[in-house]
Amino acid sequence: MELFDLLKQSSKQLAILTNGETDHQSMKIKQLQLNQWVLSKHIYISGSYGYAKPKKEIFKIVEEELACNPNETVYVGDSYEKDIIGAKQAGWKAVWFNHRNREVPKNSRWYADKEVHSAKELLAYFQKLDSLQC
Repeated sequence: MELFDLLKQSSKQLAILTNGETDHQSMKIKQLQLNQWVLSKHIYISGSYGYAKPKKEIFKIVEEELACNPNETVYVGDSYEKDIIGAKQAGWKAVWFNHRNREVPKNSRWYADKEVHSAKELLAYFQKLDSLQC
C-alpha cells in the first residue's frame, strides 16, 4: 500500500483496468479497499465494456476517458499475455510484475519496459521515476 500512497501523494492519476465480470471484480476491488487510492470512475472492468485485455480497444477506452498521453502512461500488470502485450499495443509503457518468475513468451513482438519480481522492487522503480521528475 506504500506504493499507492506514494503515487497518490505525487498527484499521479491512478486507474484500474481488470478483466472479468463486473459484479465479481467490483466485489474484489471493494474487499481490497482500492477505492482509498483509485476513484470509482477510474475503475475499468472489461465486462462492462465488451472488450478484454489484451485487446487494444479496452486500453484506448481508458486512455480516452482519462485523457492520458500514451507516452506518459505506465501500466503495471502480472500477466504478460494480457497486460504487457495489451499495454504495448496501445503505445503505453509497461511494467511486468513477474512475481511468479515466468518466462517471456517465445517470439513475442512486445517487451516490457521494466520487469520487477516483488512489491519492494516495484516501489523502488516508482520512487526512482518520481525523483527523476522533480
